[in-house]
Amino acid sequence: MEQKLVKVPFDVEMAKNISEKSIEGKIITKNDENARIICWDTRNDSSFPIIALISKDCNNEQPIIYNLQGKVINADIIDTNDLILEVPEYMTFKDGDVLTTDEGYTFVLCLREDGGFSYYIGTINCESAIVNLNAPNYLFVKNRQECRKATEEETHELIKRVEKIQHIKAKEYLKRFFGIEIQLKPQCEFKVGQPVIGVDGRGEWRYDLFSHFNPDYQNGNYICSARSYSKCLPYNKETAHLVGTRDKQ
Repeated sequence: MEQKLVKVPFDVEMAKNISEKSIEGKIITKNDENARIICWDTRNDSSFPIIALISKDCNNEQPIIYNLQGKVINADIIDTNDLILEVPEYMTFKDGDVLTTDEGYTFVLCLREDGGFSYYIGTINCESAIVNLNAPNYLFVKNRQECRKATEEETHELIKRVEKIQHIKAKEYLKRFFGIEIQLKPQCEFKVGQPVIGVDGRGEWRYDLFSHFNPDYQNGNYICSARSYSKCLPYNKETAHLVGTRDKQ
């Protein structure tokens, strides 16, 4: 994935790292001219310690002095010579940003205290939604450079998928990140040992006996004797004909 570059305010430590090539990025002026900092601590004027050479054209560099905020001597006005930084978009990601990858994985970013990369909620190829019950402790090993900001359409698809998850965490995250309130259905209406039918991984209805309901189990909250299901119906004369079919009841 080609990285999108974004402009951010000047920061001394980040600018030093860019100059040392320990991180990606460019130091430029607000007029999009390249800047080459040759001194960070000049003693001529302690309030303007930075000296940068600004590329006015291929054969001409103009020296300008700056304060620690990257502003020229007349810091009270906006000057096109003021310094800014241009960095890859992934360096600007914040907790709660909605990101996506070329593989079709869209998620809400969870930044761990140790700098790790995790998620709160996400979709895989827009086919299913998942909720991270262990955020922020779970470490998601996805290269940040493979991610970009999600489009409005991708964000809408994420929300639509997560709204279908009947889990308190899904409800919490939808309200926290998108201001959306959803009502959870009653957790379980079945009794232990009750005959039920559930949709298996192939989309077929199967006969089973209900065991218990587990709200934290993402592979199907309805735990039965043979397997777990995300959707269950009572087995009776009105539903018996569904067994072995893929009827979208």
